[in-house]
Amino acid sequence: MASTKFSPFNLFTTPYKTVHDHPILLDVLTPKALPPGRYPLFVRFHGGGLGTGSRLFERFFADWQISYILTHSAIVVCPDYRLLPESTGKDINQDLSDVWTWIREELPSFLSKSVPDLSVDLSKILVTGESAGGYFAIQSALTQPGISAVMTRFPQIDFKSPWFSTKFHKQILDMPQFPVDTIDKHLAGLPPNTVVSSVDPPGRMNLVMSMIQQGRYPEFLGEDPAFYPFDLLERASAVPPLYITHGTSDSYVPHEGSVNFVDKVKRLHPTAKVRLDLAPKEQGSHGFDADMTLEGTPWLKEGMDFLTKEWLS
Repeated sequence: MASTKFSPFNLFTTPYKTVHDHPILLDVLTPKALPPGRYPLFVRFHGGGLGTGSRLFERFFADWQISYILTHSAIVVCPDYRLLPESTGKDINQDLSDVWTWIREELPSFLSKSVPDLSVDLSKILVTGESAGGYFAIQSALTQPGISAVMTRFPQIDFKSPWFSTKFHKQILDMPQFPVDTIDKHLAGLPPNTVVSSVDPPGRMNLVMSMIQQGRYPEFLGEDPAFYPFDLLERASAVPPLYITHGTSDSYVPHEGSVNFVDKVKRLHPTAKVRLDLAPKEQGSHGFDADMTLEGTPWLKEGMDFLTKEWLS
């Protein structure tokens, strides 16, 4: 494997579903140093504003998470999923459900064929994701059984907030204001049944920025409350242990979404174990933790220690 970040792992790629003859892929990673045995599962969904990104795009996979996976001898699953605006909220949430079906029904046999000495402990599942991947992690927590713990980094979850649902001038990172017809022109030029499930950034960032600037996320996600974590929280029977980190100077995904979500969790599910850490403005932009280490960031280590107990107990 050419990648240095993932060089400590064996990597196996397989489709978990096919849509309109388009295979949607996931990767299974196993640490090369693992002796024979049964190991916990780390499921990670990539970010990219629901419109770009790919399962092993290195810049989005924080270094400290690689170290954490190796320290705790975890088997890793990283899926792709269909992207907006070609697909819909119904589509991407169906992909979410199908990933978990594959994990429960296919992963054990896939591992036995790929790495016969290793097996996965499906009673110990940690699901994580950054930005839009945090959306999938929290949707998983609220819809899928058997999730032991959830960790999200600056999650993009408050899609009904004005930031994501209303058109106005928004300065996001160093991005320009894109023409109002950017998305419509893109869609008009596509053949029927186009499926896009993997693009390395900065590809399609114009589409993602346009969705934010024009406030079009609810249009593409759809009206079903099941596609919105804040709404889904109201019908959830329980919330797994949850740890969220977010930067207070995030100009892409405002940190207020995480604050409001945690407040709602505490109000509706007062016995839930939940922790929110906000990085200060001087170090709290989007993706602020990419180069951090657990050893050099005491608050992050403390938060992950909290979550590790819930995951592996």
